[in-house]
Amino acid sequence: MTAATEVLLAYAGHFRLDAADVAELRHQFPRVRFAETDVSAIGPADVDTVDVMMGTPPAELLGGRRLRWLQLPSVGLDGHRFPQGLLVTNARGVFTIPAAEHAVALTLALCRRIDVHVRQAREGVWRRNDACLELTGSTALVVGLGDIGMAVAQRLHGLGCTVVGIRRRLDGPIPPYVSAVVPADQLVAAVAGADVVVLALPHTPGTAGLFDRAAVAALRPRALLVNVGRGAVLDEPALIERLAAGTLAGAGLDVSAEEPPPPSSPLWTLDNVILTSHSVGVSPHRSRRRRELFADNLDRFLTGRPLRNVVDPARGY
Repeated sequence: MTAATEVLLAYAGHFRLDAADVAELRHQFPRVRFAETDVSAIGPADVDTVDVMMGTPPAELLGGRRLRWLQLPSVGLDGHRFPQGLLVTNARGVFTIPAAEHAVALTLALCRRIDVHVRQAREGVWRRNDACLELTGSTALVVGLGDIGMAVAQRLHGLGCTVVGIRRRLDGPIPPYVSAVVPADQLVAAVAGADVVVLALPHTPGTAGLFDRAAVAALRPRALLVNVGRGAVLDEPALIERLAAGTLAGAGLDVSAEEPPPPSSPLWTLDNVILTSHSVGVSPHRSRRRRELFADNLDRFLTGRPLRNVVDPARGY
């Protein structure tokens, strides 16, 4: 590559690099020109002037002939489509630690009914809750053993759970903290044997609606469901029916089918639900981790080496 390499950091939503991280990129790559803007302020002509972009711009902005590589600030494509031939990489690994910790936090909060105690304390009520559960000795099913799912499994094992995982491919090694791995076509049977179910799936054509009404029905009455993946993988109406009927102990949902849920959604008012506003990626280290991944890939790009986290369009991540 030449000194004319142009990089555009295209911000939108919750994606924005801290000023210190942009300064570090400029220091690390003095022969690269970095520009920052909001996606809403650029058009196709702007994209034609850059070689590399970091962001999630609309597909109609990506038809330029010069753009060669797009670094996504997220892991899943979430329905976005990109031109054929454009190299796309994702942010796998950036959110692994906070997402895993968030999943465990929701699980423990549901087990010990922390949400109930918080509400009682605000009302000046001092009352024990006999619905509290123990996590140690339980069986936890982690649906989706990617980076986040593996990190969740490791932490739940450390808390005394027997962990079973579900993943698309069964030919890979099984880590010591996972007792068994089963295919997705055995999901319902695996759910029926679990005390805790954690969904850690991206939204892809293969995962949409995977945790369907049959899977929801298979949950034990005292089971807990935690979703730190995407709302589209879960049959939300079926889950609400069970929660409202009191035939399921509780659900911790960081994501929902519509975000935020509509005001009329029972998810806002059900006593056995904890909502956390799609917050698994929130971390004081998020910008740094994005910058470190991007810097490594940019160095690879400039020196002609294979990039990390290349997206497979067929899988959707």
